[in-house]
Amino acid sequence: SVFRGGLRSSFFDYKEKNINKKSPIKLLFVGCDAVGKGLLPCIQSIDKIIKNGINVQLTIVSRMLDKQSYILKEYAPKISDIYKLIENKKYIRFFKGLPNQHVRELMHESDLLLFPSYDESLGYVIIEAGLEGTPSVANNIFAIPELIQSRETGFLINQQLGSQNRWIGIWQNNEELKCAVDKANFNIINSLCEILSEVSLDRDILVKMGMSMRRKMETMYNME
Repeated sequence: SVFRGGLRSSFFDYKEKNINKKSPIKLLFVGCDAVGKGLLPCIQSIDKIIKNGINVQLTIVSRMLDKQSYILKEYAPKISDIYKLIENKKYIRFFKGLPNQHVRELMHESDLLLFPSYDESLGYVIIEAGLEGTPSVANNIFAIPELIQSRETGFLINQQLGSQNRWIGIWQNNEELKCAVDKANFNIINSLCEILSEVSLDRDILVKMGMSMRRKMETMYNME
């Protein structure tokens, strides 16, 4: 057996979520490194589905770290451009940073966590959201498939993988890297649009996934 570490279970008395089907789909993005965690294609996909008449609300919790991305290198979007994309949009809420308990509360209240990180060892954000009964959508990189069984405990976005099941772009440069970044973002945007279109027609999908994810995360990470 493997000791994985432990995390506090839900901060709240857990009840099956009762989603108001007339309210927006509540999406959440959490990550200090907004660029490396894939915030830009998340926003771009939401802009597309809003234009298609799907009602969503995105909450962003990020310090928006302004540093050179070791992943996307010179093809990383500028933080200033991301700020421009989110300003004056009524369907986006932005928090520069919050205490963990407040983040867990947002997770508990949300319907789906967006976490299409380009490079990740495990993804404790996914685990914490799962303990709050919220499924995630993430790239199929490294250890994330240990947490997310696609369409059972969340959604996996298929990306081209290289050594150690990491995204292929990690080892690329110049024009080869640009093509890999464009392809990865295309996959994220298309997948998110398809997923959100699907769940907008049947919100119960997210409830069932959230319950399955919570059971799985409790088994793997509950401190008891």
